[in-house]
Parts: sequence; structure tokens; C-alpha cells
Amino acid sequence: MYSLPPIEHIRRDLVAHLYAWAMVQARCVRPHTSRQLLNLSGEGHDADVVEYDDFDFVEYDDFDLTGFWVGDSELAAVYRYASLGEHSGMGQVLSMDPDEGAIGRLEMLVQVFAGASKLSYCLNDVTRTYDKNGMPRGGLPEMVALAMARAKLGEGFDLTPAEVALLAVVSDRSVANAMAMSDDARLNAGRNDKGQMVVKADEAHRWLSGRRAYLPSVLVRSTKGLPEAMDAKALSAFIVERIREEVSDERLDLQALAAGEGPKTVPNQRAAKLVHFLGWPMERVQQWIDGKVAELKLDDCAGMAGAMRVDQRWLTTQLMGVLSPNAHQQVEVTLTEAGIRNGYFDIEQRYARGFFPDDAFGGRGSDEIASTVRLTVDSQVFDTDIRLKSEALVSPRKRFSGYFKLHQAKPGHRVRITRTSERDYELTFVD
Repeated sequence: MYSLPPIEHIRRDLVAHLYAWAMVQARCVRPHTSRQLLNLSGEGHDADVVEYDDFDFVEYDDFDLTGFWVGDSELAAVYRYASLGEHSGMGQVLSMDPDEGAIGRLEMLVQVFAGASKLSYCLNDVTRTYDKNGMPRGGLPEMVALAMARAKLGEGFDLTPAEVALLAVVSDRSVANAMAMSDDARLNAGRNDKGQMVVKADEAHRWLSGRRAYLPSVLVRSTKGLPEAMDAKALSAFIVERIREEVSDERLDLQALAAGEGPKTVPNQRAAKLVHFLGWPMERVQQWIDGKVAELKLDDCAGMAGAMRVDQRWLTTQLMGVLSPNAHQQVEVTLTEAGIRNGYFDIEQRYARGFFPDDAFGGRGSDEIASTVRLTVDSQVFDTDIRLKSEALVSPRKRFSGYFKLHQAKPGHRVRITRTSERDYELTFVD
């Protein structure tokens, strides 16, 4: 099991790989070309350099990725896709093709180093010189592997058991155990024409849908032009109309066409298409098609947002506002010196009650852990319950020492907890 580190760590790892590749070119192809290859000889790279033999490279965080095939915006897109499954359309940026997409290009870079010990030797040279205490680096191969697994699933390609484990956030052993089961929890796998053990995309999707830690890929659309708040009637009308626009209600009758009877259509396919797309029972899909907002579930918003081509957070916020009009959707907390030192923050119970599910509140002791909620922190996902500290205060049991250090938190700074679904929350550093 693996959780991606913050994007800053992965960016440094990408820069380290680029430095190592430049070293290889200078040592094996043409001498004294490493800085030119990295565009370090032009303007914009006037930071202090570290001397290393013939190689003058700037510190990781000072390196400018502008002009490279994978720049900061492309890296951020791959990171959000890998860690949260969020994308604004796969397009060329997230393509697996190394000739046009960031995922494909990063995968090629990682594989070159993985399969060549001499290149790894150059990478070690780089890290010995440029890795600094307090500036962690790493996670690029793991991010690429997760992004590739997610993209393969979305494109309908076979997955390896290891890729299924990455998406499920479980160990390889857990997947192997699932493949050996005989009930509905079994993960069906087989050999491809090359003799490799693989899982078909449809089967991987079915099995992953039952895993709590799995985050399905969602299409994040702009909320421009959408209202900030809707009442039940307006939201119902919006859902009905949006599904009607985005999901066709008919398909060609291929049998009639083959019989030479001309093009015909078979109606009432909207629900069937959504059942296939989402893997939900027909009754559950029909509630959305009919716009029965009082019967909808917050956890359905992730899948339905993709089908409706709307932003998941916007749809979740609208539904929460209808289902729980008096519930808080955000809570802000001011950090204290003791909290920063010990890695926690306190929330007043009067705000926590109704914001977190009732079954998420546990006792003070380690043997009094309650049902957990899912908390996203800098794109890392943690399961935690809410510990009752006193009659007035509660606190997530999860500690945030590393998070506070990364953001250089000081007493008086604030963090914001935003509810994004029934049991999902996001922690944001405010100031």
C-alpha cells in the first residue's frame, strides 16, 4: 500500500531525473552540454548554483520547468489525476502516448531509469549532491504507475494485479487473496496471449467499486455559469435536464440495420447506459433520472458528476444543501502553539456535531476508535475518526505534524475543513 507524497516532493524527483538524464548525455554523447540541454544557460536561471564537476545545476526548487514537455501545469494535472482521479478531460495532456501526453512521457522517463543501472548510477550522483535535509524528494515512479493504472482502466485496457492493488490502495497480497476467493468478493483474473496474469477492465471496475479507499475517476468541469445554490425544485429540474442532455436515450438497432430494414432506433436506453457506465442497480439510477433529490445519496455524486459532466464538488454541495439545509459545509479552525507542536487542531463540539457523522465520534483511548471518515490532505487521503477530548472540544485522531511543518504553520494561522460528500472531507491551509 502506498500514499503519494506532496507534489513538491514529486517535482523535486522529476527535476532529479532530468538532471541525471542531462549527465548521461554530457558523459556519453557530447561533453559540456548538460546545462544547454536543461536550458540553464539562458535567462531565468540566475539562482545560486551548486558546483559538481562539469555540471552546474541550480537547486531543485529553483529549476524552471517552463518550456519542457512536462511543465508545472502538466505535472499538477497528472498528480491530481493519479491521487484523486480528477481530470478535466483526458485529452493530450493525460494521454498514455509518449508522443503527445504527459503520462506517456513521464512513464517513458521512469522506465528508462528503472531498466538501466548506469542511469540509476547518475541519478545517485545527482541525489548525493542536491538532496537536502528538510527538502524531501521522491514519489515520481509511484505517481506515474498510479496514473497509468487509472488511465488503462478508463481506456478499457487489461490491468495487472499490481495495478489493481494501486487503485484499491491495498497490498498485492490482498489482491492475490481476492483472486483466490470463491464468492462475490472474488476478483476474476486470467492469462493473456502472452501468458501474463491480467484483470479485464470491466472486472477491475466491478471489484474496485466495492473498495472503500478506491477513488473513481471523475470529470471536473468549470462551475462558471452554474448557480451557487439551488433549492430542491431547481436542483431536481437541473439534474433531469442535464442527464437528458448528456446521455442519449436511444441507440441504433443493429439487427434491423443488418437485415436491410434501414436505420431504426430502440428507445429507453438512458437508464441502461447509466447502469453500464456506473455499475449501479437500475432503481438507483432511475432516482437520478427522475430527479428525486430527497432519495439521492451524497456518495453517488462522484459517479453521477462524471455522467452529467459537471464538477463533483459543486454537485455534492448542491445536494448537501438540499438534504441538510442547516448543516455546516465548512469549518475553520485557528491553530495554537501546542497544537502545531503536537500535530493536532481542536474543533468546538457545537460546530463538529452535525458536520461529522454521529458514528464518527470516538473516545479518548486507542481502544475507543469509532467509524472513520475520509480526510484529503494535500491530495493524500487518510481515514480517521473524531476523538472526543472534552465536553467542548473534539479533534481528528490523525496527527498533522508533517503538514504543519510543510506549510510553516504558526500560532494564529487557520485551516479549513470542507465537507465534500457524506463521509469525505478536505483539509486546506488558509493562512
